Amino acid sequence: MKYTNYSSFFGSVDVFACTSHNDLDYSINKNKKSFIKSLNLNHSDIAVPIQTHSNNLRVVNEDSTYSNTDGLINYGSNKILTLLTADCIPLFIYDKIKKNISLIHSGWRGLYTGIFFNAVDILFKVNNNIKDFKFVIGPSIKKCCYEVDIKVYSKFDKKFYTLKNDGKAMLDLQSILLNQILSYGFFIRNVLIDPECTKCSYKKFFSYRREKEKSGRMLSIFNLMSK
Repeated sequence: MKYTNYSSFFGSVDVFACTSHNDLDYSINKNKKSFIKSLNLNHSDIAVPIQTHSNNLRVVNEDSTYSNTDGLINYGSNKILTLLTADCIPLFIYDKIKKNISLIHSGWRGLYTGIFFNAVDILFKVNNNIKDFKFVIGPSIKKCCYEVDIKVYSKFDKKFYTLKNDGKAMLDLQSILLNQILSYGFFIRNVLIDPECTKCSYKKFFSYRREKEKSGRMLSIFNLMSK
C-alpha cells in the first residue's frame, strides 16, 4: 500500500502523517482497515469525520465518528485522526510544544467559510505562540486543473484565480489556504506544500474532477505516537 509520508517535516519522532495513493479506494471500510493495519496502527483507535464540506470541527474524545464534521483536533487522546479526499486539500496542523494536532478537509466551501481560522482559534486556546505551529498542505487539485464558475470564484480575491474566455476561471485553492495561514501570522518556513496536482497525477491520486462519481478517495492519517 502506497502513501506519501510527511512525518519528517514536523521534526518529531512521535508524529506520523501521511496521505495514501490511489492503489485502493479508502472510502471502503475494509480497505481502510487494511491500510491502518499495514501501518501497525489500531483501527479501533481511529476518529472518522462524516464530511459535509462544512466549517465544523470537533475535538476528539472516545467517540469513533463525528457527524457533520470536516476537521478534527486531538488534545492528547489516543485517537488517530483520519480524513478522505479526492481533490480537496487535507491540511495537517501540529503544535510542537503542546503536542496537539489537527486534520482538516479544505475545499472551496470550507476555505470560504473559514474552517482554517476556526481550527486555529480552537488550538490557540491551549497555545497561541505562532512559532510553535507547523503545517502540511497535502495533495489536491491545483490551479492548472480547477475550473470553476462565477458563483465560486467571485467569493475569492482576484489574485487567486485566472479568468477564461468562457466566463469561467481557474481557481488556486492552495494559494488561498497558504494566504490564510500567513495572514494569521504563521511563518512560511513552517509550511510544506505537496507539489502534485491530484487531477494531473492520474497514476498516483484519485481526482473527483477527473473521474466524477467513479472516483475513489485517498486517506490521510495524522497520529501522535506518544503524548
